[in-house]
Amino acid sequence: MINVGLIGIGFMGHTHYQIHKNNKKVKMVALADYNETKLAGDWRSIGGNLGSSERGKEDLTGIKTYVDPMDLINDPNVQMVDICLPTDLHSKYAVAALKAGKHVFLEKPMARNAKQAKTIADAAAKAKGYFMVGHCIRFWPEYEVAFEMIKSKKYGKLREVFLKRTSTMPLSGDKNWFMDGKRSGGAILDLH
Repeated sequence: MINVGLIGIGFMGHTHYQIHKNNKKVKMVALADYNETKLAGDWRSIGGNLGSSERGKEDLTGIKTYVDPMDLINDPNVQMVDICLPTDLHSKYAVAALKAGKHVFLEKPMARNAKQAKTIADAAAKAKGYFMVGHCIRFWPEYEVAFEMIKSKKYGKLREVFLKRTSTMPLSGDKNWFMDGKRSGGAILDLH
């Protein structure tokens, strides 16, 4: 069992929390978010552009809560840090968690720009823990099947492919950060 601390209780943070909560190999031990209402377990304000929009109150009994993500990172009981923050904050907290000796799962995209991504990659190379960016689509069954069909040339050599994935605009992010290019990097970074 691994003790997980989650930073950021927005749409993706809620999604990751539900996954961790239902994984018998994971124990949620800490949450960090600047919003104290969310830290009290009231998650009704969390929006999202995928899946169910049903969010209510969570029983956070036994889970430490922090307003400052650095306090979660420095919690000796946290073994893995799951970072679900706006893109412009990824580098700061991923590097800090790696330097603190934690395993890190970082919601995509890795960083706002190449310089920040290199800073994270350099920290990960020196870290004793594991590091992974959450590019989830590569693990979706339909994409795994498509990849295997292309790789095996089951239907011959790939000559052309057209793929389309759509969803509504992500207008639910905190202070609408998705629509601020300086914070998010725009759709080119967030979509995959």
